[in-house]
Amino acid sequence: MTNRELFKEAIAKVKALNGTAEDKADLFEQEAERIRLITNGTWSAQRLVGTKGEHVFAGRVGELLVIDSNAKLYRGRIAEAVISFIPPNIVEIDYNHLTLIP
Repeated sequence: MTNRELFKEAIAKVKALNGTAEDKADLFEQEAERIRLITNGTWSAQRLVGTKGEHVFAGRVGELLVIDSNAKLYRGRIAEAVISFIPPNIVEIDYNHLTLIP
């Protein structure tokens, strides 16, 4: 499977989970680690925290996955959707540059 296919599979699992935003973020974090191991590190995602309580995952190639407090999933690009970064791991997100994952 390609990195993209593995990512889509992980998203499908997260979407299918009937849980809280934190439950979904924890599951995606587990899936992200599984993908990292399968791909020998060519794919990875770092877990961050949004200023509004979002669970944010930043990928190595500029992709962004956001799970908001209502457990909705969004995708976007780091360069467009991250307004500010507050070290060590807090980000402010601009939802105008994200796409809701149906």
